Amino acid sequence: MRRARSATRLPLLPSYQKGLTLHIYQRGLTLLIKERRRHERFSAPAVTLAFNGGRHTTENWSIGGFVVDDYQGRLSAGALLVVEGICMPDGEMTSIEARARVVRIDRNERRLVVSFLDLDGRAYAVLQDLTAARMRVLQDQRSA
Repeated sequence: MRRARSATRLPLLPSYQKGLTLHIYQRGLTLLIKERRRHERFSAPAVTLAFNGGRHTTENWSIGGFVVDDYQGRLSAGALLVVEGICMPDGEMTSIEARARVVRIDRNERRLVVSFLDLDGRAYAVLQDLTAARMRVLQDQRSA
């Protein structure tokens, strides 16, 4: 008679897709990865944000924050900043005021990860509209 292996649960790790639960069975171990983000992240449409005197295109974004690849500025982890504008995919820059904090920066990959602390009404409305539009596209793709 074969004895059942006992599964050991490892600590939860963050993932990059909303709602992702991944089960890996190897040598009697079960690894569960579950999304812990509060806000779904989107890579499309990319938006351009104005902060620290420059314009930066996002790799991904959400109501909670954003990631910029190929960042060449001088911000460091923990730095506070104000996002002063958001450029819609159609090219129109909207003035906003969104306080944010740098969560981490990888100098080798030039990747800046930022979390919003406070969004003004315009910033929230623009990000909500973009989120709703993206969700409609995803639903249409699933329906087709």
